Order: sequence, then C-alpha cells, then structure tokens
Amino acid sequence: MEFNEEGTGLRLVKGVDAKTVVIPDSIEGKDVTVIGAQAFKSFSALESVHIPRTVKTIEHNAFAYDSNLKEVELSEGLETIGDYSFLMCSKLNGIVLPRTVKYVGIWAFAYDDALTYMSFPDGIKFGKGWFNRVFVDEYGERLGPVGIPGGDYELDGEIMRATGAGSIPVIPMKDAYDPKNPLFRKFRPVMETGVTFADIAGLEHVKETVRDLIINPFKRADLYERFGLRSGGGILLYGPPGTGKTMLAQAIATEVDAAFFSVKGSELISKYVGESEQNLKKLFEAARSLPVSVIFFDEFEMLGSSRGNALEPWSDKLLSELLAQMQGFDKSKNTLLVLAATNTPWVLDSALLRPGRFNRKVYVPLP
Repeated sequence: MEFNEEGTGLRLVKGVDAKTVVIPDSIEGKDVTVIGAQAFKSFSALESVHIPRTVKTIEHNAFAYDSNLKEVELSEGLETIGDYSFLMCSKLNGIVLPRTVKYVGIWAFAYDDALTYMSFPDGIKFGKGWFNRVFVDEYGERLGPVGIPGGDYELDGEIMRATGAGSIPVIPMKDAYDPKNPLFRKFRPVMETGVTFADIAGLEHVKETVRDLIINPFKRADLYERFGLRSGGGILLYGPPGTGKTMLAQAIATEVDAAFFSVKGSELISKYVGESEQNLKKLFEAARSLPVSVIFFDEFEMLGSSRGNALEPWSDKLLSELLAQMQGFDKSKNTLLVLAATNTPWVLDSALLRPGRFNRKVYVPLP
C-alpha cells in the first residue's frame, strides 16, 4: 500500500489488488486516518475489506465500482463517508454504520443492487442525493429502487423504512419490443446477446476503459450530468482485425441491458435511388422506439469513408444521412448508443469524429 502524510497520521492513497484487504491501524508509529479518493477504484478482485478504528474519513469514490465487493467492516471511529464512496458496488450485501458516523455524502451507496439492509446510528445526516436499492421494509421483503429527494436528513432508529418515494420507472424491454411492429420488419434487434465481459479473455485495460467511458456514464447519466458529462452518442472501436471488437460490442449491450442492432454496410445499401438512406433512417427509428438500444456498425469504413473519395454513387448520400441521424446526440435523452468498428480509422470522414458523433474512441489491441 502507498501512504501520504495527513496531519499527524497517514492517508491511504492506493490499495492492493487482492480479494481481502485488512488496512493496518498504523505504520511506523503513525495512525492511518483517511481512506483516500479512488483508493480502491475498480479493483476487480476485492471482496472484503476491514477499516480500522483509526480511520476517521472515507473520501469520495474510495470503493466506487468495486463490482465484487461483498463485505465491509467499519470500526468505531469513522466519522465521515464521502460522496459516491460505495457507488455501484453491486454485490455488497449489507452494511452497519458505527455510531460514530455523523455524515454520509451524496450517492454514497447508490445502485448497490444486492444491498438489502443498512443499520444507521442516531442523528446521522445524509447529503443531497439518492440512496438507491438499499432498504428493506418492515416485513423484511426486498423493495425496488427507492429515492430520497434531496436535502439533509436526521434519522432516528436503526432501520430506515422505505416509502417508495422517488422510485425510478422502468419499462420492461419485453413489453416494449413487438416483433410484429412494422418498425422492425427490416431490422430486428437481438434482445439478449448472451455475451458478457467474462466471456472476453484478456483486454482488461480495454474493459476498464469501456466501463469508464461507456457503461458507467450510460447507466448513470443523471450522475455524470452533475459534472457536465453526457452519455449516449457514438463510440468508435478500432484496431487490427480479429481482436474482439464485435464481441466487445455485444458485451456492452448486455452490460447496459439494451436491445442490440448489428448492421453491416451491405445490409443498408440498395440499388434503388434513395432507398439506402431510407434504410438507415428506418434503423434509427427502430432503435429509438425501444427504451434502451445499441446500434453496432461493423466494417464501418464502408459507410464512413471520406466524402469525395468513393466511386459508388450512394456513398456520399448515405454518409450525409448518417451525419443527420447522429446530429444532436450529445443533447439526447441517452437511450441510444451507437458503436462502430473499423480496422482503418484514418479513412473515416472528419465530420464523423466531431463531438456528439464518434469523438470517443477505444483502441482494441492484439491480445
């Protein structure tokens, strides 16, 4: 572990990538007093952690996105838990806050899907924001997403009772997709790709980049907007052939629970004048009709090559239609994500790489 001086004690600035971490009370005679910001961010193997009595503060994002974290032991002495500190720890089962804790920051335990109980000390205050999916009702039954609509809260008693206020409405995908709808006559989505990140060997750095750049902003668009960041829009996957770009796109669709439209340029092109552009328009209409969709363009250079260089008469018109469909993506409702894969990114038209289109790029290297 790495530490910095923090007053008369030490501040943890980087942990170790292990399944279990027991943070020491002191090192070389100095107490460990602070768990630093992002100290354990995205540690894929971390399952349990013990925080000693000497620690007074857990800073923001300290354990955010630790997807395998199941157990946290907080010792007496902790006073403050920072903003987003346990955000999206999806396997965290339950947590008991010691009586010394006086303040918990905004979104500290948001979207911890497995968290079914939480014990609060008397007089604790919560920062503005939501606590999501963390409560049980008085009968011990699991409730859906529950929100607290902002402000500081004085909580008396050990368990907060969920009221359902601020619940997030969810439209079931199976009810939204009707295969008989004429919108899906030509382009039918795959509702479950069956591919996850666990199926992709290696590429750990690429997976982490995808989570930070695509999945987390897409799942929590409201949270990222607080910092002026937006989700949705277009992402360009580029790299040598055979490195897993298509499989990565399928895994992304699984992670964001989206309908998956996989399209090659040849499926859009028609010998009839104007029909290629209409096909592209129908594709986007079908995708936008569902709650969450991913459009994946394979061999994207066939559609996105620089204007004026192609011999085919349909090329420039089809590209213009694509640019029009993607116009204003950075101001959309973030329900549509467009992915494109190419082996030759240098041939793409510069207009496609402007902000709001495919300005975000992920390099997928050889294993």
